[in-house]
Amino acid sequence: SNNFQAGVHYTPLLTDVSIEAGLSGFFNDIRNEIRLMSVIAPGTDNDSRGLFRNANIARSQTTGGRLSLKAQYKGWRLETGLNAIGVRNNLAFSEEARQVSQNNFNFYPQLQLNLHYTWKRPGLTASFFLNHIGRRSDLILNTEDKLVTTTFSPYTIHDVNLKKNFWSDRISLSLGVKNLWDVTQVNSTRVEAGGAHSPGGSLLVGYGRTWFTRLQFNF
Repeated sequence: SNNFQAGVHYTPLLTDVSIEAGLSGFFNDIRNEIRLMSVIAPGTDNDSRGLFRNANIARSQTTGGRLSLKAQYKGWRLETGLNAIGVRNNLAFSEEARQVSQNNFNFYPQLQLNLHYTWKRPGLTASFFLNHIGRRSDLILNTEDKLVTTTFSPYTIHDVNLKKNFWSDRISLSLGVKNLWDVTQVNSTRVEAGGAHSPGGSLLVGYGRTWFTRLQFNF
């Protein structure tokens, strides 16, 4: 595989606020990668799960850019990033994809946000996490081994966490919930030959809401 990354960061000198801004880009060219592949699109033959298998993909490429911002002011801490990610799976390198102009990168947006607030006296930190995946397209083969484009609906995952420190930060207790809005599946749409659209079933993106507690010792 070949990996290329480049980026710049800027940190202004401010008195009360700590800020760091960044702009970066990447390109990955991977060959013979083992990855879960879609054999039958979700929703085919009344099966919403589809059929997948592990395979040595001949080649895949990813590229994109990221705009990030980190800021800290008193008890507040913010980390956020906006990504534009492009993907070409193995099917995009086929002759069929080239002939129908489906050999380009499929780009989708991703927004990440981490927000924390700390109360120093009680040693308590509240955290909020957000991960938004925009509308995403990918190439698959249908049951007739024809190249089709599947588009997945956007979705957002939220996590919240409350952390309390004890004994001079040697012990920490965390309580929280992951996938707050219980997102489990997103709908997909297939574009067949000739541009006809048809429902593509749904894609599993999570296993539902999860409550957790964590006790950590630091010595």
